[in-house]
Amino acid sequence: MNGYQALANGIIEQAVKDYREALRRLKKHPDDKAAMKEAMELEEFFHSSCVWGTDTGRSRLFDRQIEEGDGEMTTKEYLNPAYWLDRRIDSKLEQLSALKDMATKTTSIMSDDVVSHTRNVHSMQDVIAKIIDMQAEINADIDRLVDLKRDIMQVVKTVDDPELQTLLELRYLCFKDWQDIAYSMHCTESNVFKVHSKALQAVKLPKLGSEFQ
Repeated sequence: MNGYQALANGIIEQAVKDYREALRRLKKHPDDKAAMKEAMELEEFFHSSCVWGTDTGRSRLFDRQIEEGDGEMTTKEYLNPAYWLDRRIDSKLEQLSALKDMATKTTSIMSDDVVSHTRNVHSMQDVIAKIIDMQAEINADIDRLVDLKRDIMQVVKTVDDPELQTLLELRYLCFKDWQDIAYSMHCTESNVFKVHSKALQAVKLPKLGSEFQ
């Protein structure tokens, strides 16, 4: 391991520790906005390109940190990645749309401006290259999201209670907010939080490197 890799691993390990601490604060004080903001920022960091592994879609170092965790925090750490990856895909789709709009404008300029035709051709080529790269990134992220959702579904199936299963599916597979979940389950948000806590405790996480049968 070279110095840069050791530094990167150290940063990730510290981020996981900070994430756990933020979740501890939220467990004691659910309305702690600073802790919530820190947890959300760290979750987004965990799913950035510097953390993700290339084969399983989940950082090996992050997996090791998860295995060393316990209780509710570990379950949230395991279930949350799909949500952030879904948001990242949405963001890239918006970027792709902007690039396609740019390509359309560039084509229009090429038609109207004969003098700078060569320059505009190069500009068009650059935009097309970016579109191709972005589309490839989106496709890879979608494949990763499918794998993550499959893993999460297997974990959800370890919960025997149908009500708890439904809540976990709505939250971690459908990415519903608490208000929508409460409406779907015909109960108050405060009751949803109680059921959610119970559901997390009922989840059986797989051991690192193992698969559900």
